[in-house]
Amino acid sequence: IILSIGHSAATYEQAMSAIENYKINHITHVYNAMTGFHHRKPGVVGAALDSSANCEIIPDNIHTHPVAQRLLYHAKQGRNIILITDSMRACGLGDGESELGGQKVFVKGNYATLADGTLVGSVILMNRAVKNFLENTKASLPKIIEMVTKAPAQELGLYGELGSIEIGKQANFTIFDENLNIFSSVVEGKFFQFEQQKN
Repeated sequence: IILSIGHSAATYEQAMSAIENYKINHITHVYNAMTGFHHRKPGVVGAALDSSANCEIIPDNIHTHPVAQRLLYHAKQGRNIILITDSMRACGLGDGESELGGQKVFVKGNYATLADGTLVGSVILMNRAVKNFLENTKASLPKIIEMVTKAPAQELGLYGELGSIEIGKQANFTIFDENLNIFSSVVEGKFFQFEQQKN
């Protein structure tokens, strides 16, 4: 079980105490639904940027602005970052009505909201998330790929089994072109070809 700070009104001091004294070393959905950074009250975001905690970020350019993504990348020096999609069942289905935890969700373009306009889960595909983070931070592609493979596997204690292509590890990987369009996947050693979906 990995304890995490997220969707929290904690102060910077409270968050840093949790990280340093109680080894709560994971931040869920950095920037979203948490006390933001202020120059006199750094909040949970300040603790995320100022510690070695692993930080999840949704790089869909909606939950997090490109500048916020870039600031995280530079503040963390490219380390302890895990890219996630936070995508829900409506992902890839286009505009229309869906559901999340019994609530109606309305998808239009890349936005998924409740009836009152509240932003909820994402509908971004992982390859698009990687491409966004690449464009927004100018980090190297191999470094960003580690943020969706090696970093989460290490945190879960599973890097001996997955998270990189090595002899003895699970044969699960994705093949993409230079524009990050998915070409095919290998799952448990079985090859799956896809109709290319352009970003």
